[in-house]
Amino acid sequence: MELGSIKMDAIMVFARCQVSNFGKGWIMRHLPLDSGVIEPFDIRYLVWHTGGEKGTQFHLLERCKGQHGMASESTGRSIIRIAEILNCFSVEEPVHNLTAISRRLGLPKSTTHRLLTTLVGQGFLMRDVHGRGYQLGYQLLHWGMVAQAALDLRNEALPILRALSKAVGETAILTVRDGARGLYLEIVESSQPVRLTMQVGQRLRLHAGASSKVLLAFLAEAEIEQILSTIELLPFTPHTITDPALLRAELTTIRQRGYATSLEETDHGAMGIAAPIYDRNGQPVAGIGIAAPLTRIPLERIPEVAPLVIEASRQLSARLGAPTPIGKQWAQTSEEIWTIGQVMPKPTSGG
Repeated sequence: MELGSIKMDAIMVFARCQVSNFGKGWIMRHLPLDSGVIEPFDIRYLVWHTGGEKGTQFHLLERCKGQHGMASESTGRSIIRIAEILNCFSVEEPVHNLTAISRRLGLPKSTTHRLLTTLVGQGFLMRDVHGRGYQLGYQLLHWGMVAQAALDLRNEALPILRALSKAVGETAILTVRDGARGLYLEIVESSQPVRLTMQVGQRLRLHAGASSKVLLAFLAEAEIEQILSTIELLPFTPHTITDPALLRAELTTIRQRGYATSLEETDHGAMGIAAPIYDRNGQPVAGIGIAAPLTRIPLERIPEVAPLVIEASRQLSARLGAPTPIGKQWAQTSEEIWTIGQVMPKPTSGG
């Protein structure tokens, strides 16, 4: 008897293979070349259903060439299992042992132990000091602090972004660096019928655009060089800087001027201005800026709009506890900027 390209002797192969829970049945992860399958590695997985009126059955669910599909499926299941293990822990139940986790997830103890060992090695779990089992590790505490900082930054930034967007009449954006990429953390869109389209969470190349370059320019030189050695300077438009020497010169100009500009570097007909945000340690942690059609804010309007962006960066940095003044752009704060800043109220001493 055969089902598709599966012979009955595949039952014996199934019994010898490593299996794991998958829905209502079982998954076969690997098929040896002598498994009785006519076309080796032409089957992605089988599901074995037991019981029911029709008895034991095989179901061929999907085919794919090679083992890539099986590896992806296995990786996805492992990630889900790791998440399920971490979700076992709570304030009410901070400690679990191997048996409890294995039973809760419906996994063999050997599989559960392998996953727990991996999580301990990465710092996501640690052994309970009383020897009762496992508890959440310090790496998760670090991630929680990172996430909390991001949430605090968004909450502090939102009213300032709204004020900046209203003052300039354009879209205001908050960006942060994530490794060798930038990220839109918050966006307040312009009320103009024609405006640039961006999405929170969208990733950015650090070499192109004002809101990206500002994240790079104020880092330590060694860190800038390390990032430049790993990224590709892709051209998005004819105005994108793709020469490393020119980009380094541009970053120097940004630091001296105190803010970054972009004229059609990422999109035709678009411009941007951005300034750095500092934390309580005086370290650059984000960028705040505006993005607009070049027809509404051409090159000659940048000296008019840039002070508003700088004032927004000063206000947000102050709310984060940054020492003042930081950098040349704050040292240059003048009555002229404060006059413009009247559109954006000067923060009180209470922050």
